[in-house]
Amino acid sequence: MFLPIWLTVLVFYVLASLFCMSAVFRLSWMATRSPLLSMLSTIGVLIFTPHWNLGGNEIMSSMLLPSTMAWGLALWGWVYLYQERDMMAGVLIGVAAFVQPLVSLQIALMAFLTLGLLMTVTDPRETIRRVVRFAFAFALFALPVLVPLILNQLRSPGSSEALYIIAAFRNPHHYLPDAFPVVAYIKFGTLAVFGGVIFSLSKSQFSSRFWTHAVTTLLGITVALLVAVLGTVILEHALITKLQLFKLTVLAKVILVPGLVVGVFRFVPGSLKFWLEELLRKRLTIIPFASVPLLLAILASSWSPVATRTRPSLARNSSSEGVMLAWIKMNTGKGTVFAIPPTLSGFRYRAERAIFVDFKAFPFHDDEMIEWYRRLLSEAPIQRLARGGTIAMQSLDDAYNDMSPTTVERLVHTEGIHFILRRSALNSESMIPGVQLAHQQGTWWLYQYHTPLNE
Repeated sequence: MFLPIWLTVLVFYVLASLFCMSAVFRLSWMATRSPLLSMLSTIGVLIFTPHWNLGGNEIMSSMLLPSTMAWGLALWGWVYLYQERDMMAGVLIGVAAFVQPLVSLQIALMAFLTLGLLMTVTDPRETIRRVVRFAFAFALFALPVLVPLILNQLRSPGSSEALYIIAAFRNPHHYLPDAFPVVAYIKFGTLAVFGGVIFSLSKSQFSSRFWTHAVTTLLGITVALLVAVLGTVILEHALITKLQLFKLTVLAKVILVPGLVVGVFRFVPGSLKFWLEELLRKRLTIIPFASVPLLLAILASSWSPVATRTRPSLARNSSSEGVMLAWIKMNTGKGTVFAIPPTLSGFRYRAERAIFVDFKAFPFHDDEMIEWYRRLLSEAPIQRLARGGTIAMQSLDDAYNDMSPTTVERLVHTEGIHFILRRSALNSESMIPGVQLAHQQGTWWLYQYHTPLNE
């Protein structure tokens, strides 16, 4: 590699963020035809309303995620869909499937639903032609990725255990409405009510094309959410649950925030409004570029509501954890396998060693999910939880910290573990024959298993 890993990640993070920023700015510009309102709407969507939606995820995050780039591609596809450039929309949303298939599939479903609803207010024949153009371009690029994934889901036995693991234990905040934080309902409800009302009352402030597409999109999202409730809560249908349709509220936010900005801006004194608009309109060509540094400056700020959700951490880890992982990298064999605290992230790329299991790295095939769950309970035995997520993470860490002699024996004899990394020392009872302290750094303790001579 030409660049260190942390710098490579930062470069991709900035590029993905710029892609999302420019797409949201363009959608806001189509809504308002105002450089000032577009800039404010972009900041509102990406910076000041993080997680004002249901389902957990966002357009941007404080770490580099495939979904960030996928959202950038999909939102640019949505720009072209609103411009009735359906082939280009299908291409971009289809390409997003190579980055994050779920985002691509969700936005494509919304595109088909939106175009279908448009038939009630536009020429049906022209809308059908639009559907065909979009479907052809989307299928050309997305189906090589989506067909194997969909066939795998259809052929999967869809065991209740696998559905429990992915939806109830691992990520209930992504899948199950009863696990969504109350504050998420309050935030999205506030945005939906006030944004919807102001959006309706400010119809004259929006272009007619945007208004028509936006209203049908919001109706489509409403239909999708009803399907999600029916399939997830009532029918407990595995495929509908795995589609995570509640995340479409992210797209609703992209539409509703400009409506809120337009409504609030109506209370700005007319003279100030005129001066700001004229100032920016004279420099319209630089507005997209001027808004990006502003957004990046906010991202780099230390204001905690922003920093904890959207700012990438650039700090190099010089803590005892970082020193311990560096020691492991330099002093252990590359073929060794480590048991690590379930919530410890980044061990494999920092220590460059294999791990037995962790909570973050999660497989998506049913049989692999069951094996992942088995391994977690093997190193950190806990009772079955009705709802997991953060509760599961804490319970697993507690169980790992209280590691019993039986657990240690199972890890080294049955699971083939060579090293056990802990945030605290093993008690004397858990120091079974062959297990000895290999290294200690601050609050971190590393134990190695050597096969006793008499075995």
